[in-house]
Amino acid sequence: MSVRLQRLKEKVYLIVHPTRYSSNTYLVEGNEKEILIVDPGLPDIFPDILSFLSGYKVYVIHTHFHYDHIAATPVFKNTLEKVKILHHVKGVEALKNADAELTLSTLFGDIIQPIKVDLPVDEGVLELESLKLDILHTPGHTEDSICIVFEDVVFTGDLIFSDGNIGRTDLPTGSDYALYLSLDKISNLGKRIIAPGHGRPGFFDFKRVKELIML
Repeated sequence: MSVRLQRLKEKVYLIVHPTRYSSNTYLVEGNEKEILIVDPGLPDIFPDILSFLSGYKVYVIHTHFHYDHIAATPVFKNTLEKVKILHHVKGVEALKNADAELTLSTLFGDIIQPIKVDLPVDEGVLELESLKLDILHTPGHTEDSICIVFEDVVFTGDLIFSDGNIGRTDLPTGSDYALYLSLDKISNLGKRIIAPGHGRPGFFDFKRVKELIML
């Protein structure tokens, strides 16, 4: 396959998109022939990725509802037989209504298709077959933003990046104060692999976040 996969750890991979405007996409492979796709991004990885997913039960989860993170989701939904879409409860209506303002689809020169969420999620433990995730509601960049913790990997979306920069708050539903509280929430995660929505993944000490929120 021509799609580029980078292994972060056993059964966790980064998909490198050809289009630089896409978010990062991550795959988490379970033990029961299930696979979790974190932020499908733009649909520039089709059809190559489909051969990789053959035979798996597929779960798709978004860190938030921005177009560059969700645009490929309708393609997954329309192409694969066994796929369930997961999204935080705060963003379910925006996806259902294909809200152009909230999803920023017009900013990318496109119209997003309506997305039906099969499993709305909220903060807490989420079990998908053999995969056990901790969902942290971390608004600020958007009201529906989440971080997803799988073992020692934290998928942070656009909350914080591996270079220590934090997400912007000047887009619809963004909030400086909510972002501050979300950064404080993740500051006790310790040393883990950070898998951000953009930029390179890597090892990150989340205690550093305390310094950021004191600036």
